[in-house]
Amino acid sequence: MYVHHENMKLTMKMLQDFLEISADRAYDLDNNNRVLFYYASKKLADSTPGDAILGKCILDFLPPDGVPKVTELLKSLEKQEIPSGRVTYIREDGSHLEFSAIAKLEKGMYMGCRVLIKNLSQRLSPRLTHGDSSYAEFIQDSSSLNTEKELQVQLKQQELLIRVSVGFTSSETFHDSVNQSLKLLGEFMQVDRVYIFKDYSSEQVFSCEYEWTSGNTKPMLPYTQKVPYNNQHDSYLQLLTLPFVAINNTAILPSTEHQKPKDLGIKAFINVPIFVNGNFWGFMGIDSCVSSRIWTKSETNFLSIFVGILSSEINRESIQRALLKAMEQTKQASKAKSEFLSRMSHEIRTPMNTILGMTTIALKSPDMEKIADCLKKIETASQQLLGIINDILDISKIEAGKFEINQNEFQMESLLESVKNVISPQSFVKNQLLTFNVDFDFTRKIISDETRLMQVMVNLLSNAVKFTPENGSITVDISFKKIDPARAKLLVSIKDTGIGLSDEEASRLFQPFEQADGSITRRFGGTGLGLAICKTIVQMMGGSIGVKSSPGRGSDFYFDVPFQWGNPVLIDQESCKKNHDVKKNQWKGKKILLAEDMEINREILINLLEDTGVSIDSAENGIRALEMFSLNPGMYDIILMDIQMPGMDGLTCCRSIRSMETSYGKNIPIIAMTAHAFKQDVIESLNAGMNAHISKPIDYKELISVLSGYLDCTS
Repeated sequence: MYVHHENMKLTMKMLQDFLEISADRAYDLDNNNRVLFYYASKKLADSTPGDAILGKCILDFLPPDGVPKVTELLKSLEKQEIPSGRVTYIREDGSHLEFSAIAKLEKGMYMGCRVLIKNLSQRLSPRLTHGDSSYAEFIQDSSSLNTEKELQVQLKQQELLIRVSVGFTSSETFHDSVNQSLKLLGEFMQVDRVYIFKDYSSEQVFSCEYEWTSGNTKPMLPYTQKVPYNNQHDSYLQLLTLPFVAINNTAILPSTEHQKPKDLGIKAFINVPIFVNGNFWGFMGIDSCVSSRIWTKSETNFLSIFVGILSSEINRESIQRALLKAMEQTKQASKAKSEFLSRMSHEIRTPMNTILGMTTIALKSPDMEKIADCLKKIETASQQLLGIINDILDISKIEAGKFEINQNEFQMESLLESVKNVISPQSFVKNQLLTFNVDFDFTRKIISDETRLMQVMVNLLSNAVKFTPENGSITVDISFKKIDPARAKLLVSIKDTGIGLSDEEASRLFQPFEQADGSITRRFGGTGLGLAICKTIVQMMGGSIGVKSSPGRGSDFYFDVPFQWGNPVLIDQESCKKNHDVKKNQWKGKKILLAEDMEINREILINLLEDTGVSIDSAENGIRALEMFSLNPGMYDIILMDIQMPGMDGLTCCRSIRSMETSYGKNIPIIAMTAHAFKQDVIESLNAGMNAHISKPIDYKELISVLSGYLDCTS
């Protein structure tokens, strides 16, 4: 107990002596800026009694000029914007004071701060003493030195600083420049070790990055990598608030702090903090391993300038590294986009060649079977071209930040049936075994984005078909994992027996404009956009996507997305809006008003609906459509309205019809039928008073489905 008590007394005495030198007052504050501990220097004549300060807010004891500056600093510490900081202010008597503070953190929580206040108007340099023996000379004033000798030292210091500055501009690498500067500094100051530690605050560790040693001095760099904060000498932490920490004789340190310097043979040391752009970056240290040493004021001033050069060069090197990285990323992005444009040109020209070629053959041929075959090939190529255009539009919306997810209620069985209808013909052509394993019954509808979910599944399955050889197999496993009574997570896995991927290829797979390797385009085609779009969709839906694969052993693409449970599925439920085939002349007696300025588009629609028996009146613009409807508003059952037309656009025409006093104008279904396909376009159509929105190019099944919802359900 006696030894422990003596150590405590020594530690407290050292703390007081350090405070006598480094500050006039010291405070320990809680997270409400209340004083928990207070110490005032013995040299202060106006020292306030501790009892009058403890428990009070420190701001209550500051002069008016200091309150706003200190308040801002303390707020920054509390928000953990900075680990430490200092401000200066003027007291009523005209003296300048410096307020330094370092945050106290515990498990990432701000617990308050430690504060040092010193009078900058006074220039004091006392010694640390304990009893009769001097155990640490903090700073020795150089005022007693001979003026001529002092001038010579300063000239040599300036010469070294110039050499160091020039060295950073002439050396090939930043690493070489730093090592050379440490060597010059060590030899000039006649010390045994010079080193630089970097602060990795995110990991709460220091690491020695650079070191120079003289003669037989033991290097410490191999043993000082990622040293935890709590293993560091307490003086390191003081570097956040002090201009330097100097120990002239390590022998007088408490035993708990002396062991580490002793292991490294350190007899005296000085550490100077390195701040880069106002942030604590690390520190530079200098060790004397032969004997103790008194660090003079001239030396500390010189080292501050030296560290200032280091700080500037570290910042410059960091900026250069960031610029080089940005240039490389730009170069890679430019290369990827150039390759993408080359692929895109190929992908667009291939179906266009089919469309133009088959059209020419069909026009020249009198053989109806040959013409029919050409038309089938034209239809396939057109769908391929439409898929490419949709991918380009999707990636454009993603890059513009306008890609959106829309929640709706739907039956999972219907979605899977639609996916099968799209993929089965593709796998049938290659004689592949396509299997869907669903390990539960969806007795309730789900709420998610049906369109985007189907887009992801179709894209992944299309890739599986593409990269799996003939007679291969593709297995789709679908299940769900309960989150809570109202929510669950959909789990989808798509395994194939295809060509597989290496780890390096898989790492690039979900990036825009990327494919596994350049030969993929030549062998299989594709734009390199699909998987990037899938990744964005899944992430925006709150899920994750990935792949497990190895070359020659197939791939397993998997994703999960959360969803909400909807209403129960009614097995016998019939809906007028269900997509179904229309019988011949089913809509005989019904009449459509078609507003479309392009003659070819009017011809296409009239021919598409010819077998339904519906009668169609055409208007070439909004003005003519409004006139025709106004003359006999009860004649029409539905209006198909293009948006972009000369004279009067479709939105204006729709608003005019809705503003009519007759009930026909207010109630007649008006369907937007336009090439404006973005969500904002749909919103504008609905806001103008339209009932639905069909995007061009017209999908026949979608057109029939929408029209059925109105023409079959009219009472």
